[in-house]
Amino acid sequence: MQHIMDNLKEILEKRFKKNIDLHRDLDFATIWDKISKNQKTLEIINNMEESGGCPDFITVDDKLLVFDTYDKIPACRESLCYDREAFESRKNNKPKSDVLSEVHRLGSNLITEDLYYKIQQIFSFDQKISCRVKTPLQQRKLGGAIFCDRRYDRVFTYHNGAESYYSSRGYRTYIFIE
Repeated sequence: MQHIMDNLKEILEKRFKKNIDLHRDLDFATIWDKISKNQKTLEIINNMEESGGCPDFITVDDKLLVFDTYDKIPACRESLCYDREAFESRKNNKPKSDVLSEVHRLGSNLITEDLYYKIQQIFSFDQKISCRVKTPLQQRKLGGAIFCDRRYDRVFTYHNGAESYYSSRGYRTYIFIE
């Protein structure tokens, strides 16, 4: 286990330095000291990393969080319908899984529309891909699911059926660091 955590620390520190504009006001050593004391947090961040999420640190509304910063959708995060109900409703051409089941497996949280917009104010992402975001219950009960992206220097929210899936649509997760 120590080897895995040493490897994770090295990866996160390298990414932290590469993306310094995301967190000029943060210190990696201080963050690592905080998260290394919490085994559950380390496991979740490691799951995010292993799934191709490229987790990095960012401050939103004075709260520190770990957020997926990948540029290209990892293969295991693409072509997924929204949730298990949508997955089960497909009679033909079922995807390999669904977003909410995968997020649950990681132990992290699916990004919300509000958080997506806030992070987009800090740095631009999803300019060639789109991202499933947590769908409000009212829209999900009606069969829909929402997703976001950034085009033309603006962030957009869209909708489609929860059972739909596309190779150019992934999902991003996060966890707050206490």
